[in-house]
Amino acid sequence: MPNSMGKRLKSLTLSLSIFTLIAIFLAFAAPSSQYELVQNINLKAKFLTTDVLNNAYIITNTDQVERYDTAGNLTGRYGESRYGKLSSVDASSAFNVLLFYKDYSTIVMVDNRMNVRNFFKLSSMGINNVSAACLSEDNYIWFFDQDASKLKKITNSYDIVHESIDLSQMLGMEVKPNFMIERDGIIYLNDPEIGVLLFDRYGTYYNSFVNPGLSGFQVINGRLVYPKDDELHVYHYARKELNKVKLPVTSASKGIQLQGNRLYVLTANELKIYEKK
Repeated sequence: MPNSMGKRLKSLTLSLSIFTLIAIFLAFAAPSSQYELVQNINLKAKFLTTDVLNNAYIITNTDQVERYDTAGNLTGRYGESRYGKLSSVDASSAFNVLLFYKDYSTIVMVDNRMNVRNFFKLSSMGINNVSAACLSEDNYIWFFDQDASKLKKITNSYDIVHESIDLSQMLGMEVKPNFMIERDGIIYLNDPEIGVLLFDRYGTYYNSFVNPGLSGFQVINGRLVYPKDDELHVYHYARKELNKVKLPVTSASKGIQLQGNRLYVLTANELKIYEKK
């Protein structure tokens, strides 16, 4: 393990603000009875994420992305059917939101008004099979080239600035990610069959750990946060520690997001927003 990566991993807990640390502690320690339902929005959707401004982004069953504030108001919408089904939304930056269309290996970037800022058709690079994509921390783009089995990073000019080695060749098995995200200079690539693969900010493969079956997760304070059954699992992979938080709802969810003192739960017919009492 490179020393720089080891130091980065050890310093993850120091990089968050005091407010975030307190919010995480309260959320992880709180029983479900201490969450109060503050908004209940009727909608039909299949994907949920949030940004640091507490906005919720959902992908509707008609492949539009809609943004809601904490009062339950619809504050933005974007829909484009030319690119196929909308696969995922990365709202790591509330002012530069990434929309990924897997069918046509297309990425659309929208601003805080949900207007198009940039557009990337990766087939113009000869890349026609992209299985996952996310925003980099310097507002460029990471994606996984499935045919080459490589993680790649491009600029707004389509220049490839970083890429991994052939992962299938290195690992001796095909990697088929369904989700990826960058946090604190570490890229997390999730394969539901294999687990989570870690890379540094240059696309160099660093490590992996077994946690299969995940469709997605958040990374908060060096921990993976993801729903399972009627619980929120908080997994510290470096320490191999797992904590569980009882969720305030028992019905099957399509997405869970923790943001500050708010808990967002997407069900088949509703977006529920809870607040820590």
